[in-house]
Amino acid sequence: MKRLAILFAPLLFKLFSTALAAAPLNFITTTTDLSWLAQQLGGENVQVTALLSGAEDPHYVDAVPGYIHLVSNADAICIVGMDLEIGWIPKVLSKSANAQVQPGGQGYCDSSVGIDALDVISGRVDRSMGDVHPDGNPHYHLSPSHMLQAGENILGVLIKLQPDNAEVFIQNFETLSDSLTALQGEIQTKLDPLKPYKFLEYHKDFGYFFDAYGLNSVGALEAVPGVPPSAGRLAKTSISAKKEGVQLLVASSHNPTKVLQRFTTLSGVPFIKVSTSIQTHGDINDYAALQHHLAESILQAAKQN
Repeated sequence: MKRLAILFAPLLFKLFSTALAAAPLNFITTTTDLSWLAQQLGGENVQVTALLSGAEDPHYVDAVPGYIHLVSNADAICIVGMDLEIGWIPKVLSKSANAQVQPGGQGYCDSSVGIDALDVISGRVDRSMGDVHPDGNPHYHLSPSHMLQAGENILGVLIKLQPDNAEVFIQNFETLSDSLTALQGEIQTKLDPLKPYKFLEYHKDFGYFFDAYGLNSVGALEAVPGVPPSAGRLAKTSISAKKEGVQLLVASSHNPTKVLQRFTTLSGVPFIKVSTSIQTHGDINDYAALQHHLAESILQAAKQN
């Protein structure tokens, strides 16, 4: 019996090693958009979990114990970056005590690296300026080309953690590139009629989306990012929106409805609230669905005005 154990030990070791190599990576992302991206690239080699559901405002989230537990067992984590999660993800990472997913660790991924950012701030920045992001607007996921750049950052982490599957990951990335290019073409065709229109955003959530499709945003209703506009700001912006011929105010689903209604009353400019992320529950369950939701919602609302 002992001799058999010795004879089969190399085989058992090989089988055990293969099983370990084949185990899917426990890949955590902060947002549902990044979880979709990681799944497209990792396929069956990853088990992806998003900390958020897509319904939250990712600026304002608490570092709850459930997040810490998930991250403590992660092989990798991917964040949006550009300080979007600055109020909570550093606490989650620190309390997780997982060395591999700390900044600089082999399982840490900031998907904003290399992004051609909008709204980069130069000079001094402090909290009195509101919810500002010195490195640029972090809502880049609404542009398919920027989403692909984020995917390239995830690809790098996947290859680092599972080099034997590099060829599979690269093929998945090429497939993703083709599908995002095709999707952007579809959405562009839908939105081309809106190029003469003028839009106002509540918060600068839509800058990359408008930029990707050549639409004209005249600015944001918020004077201070993350702070509801004052009565004076509402009045001033309502007057300027009338003068500039703004056709539609576009807001995220978590923006305050009463403020939007007040703006419409003062300006006569209608508003819509839309989802800005893939949803854990509901019909907006992948990136194509999100892009079509945004395009169709804006198109229908703008043409009714």
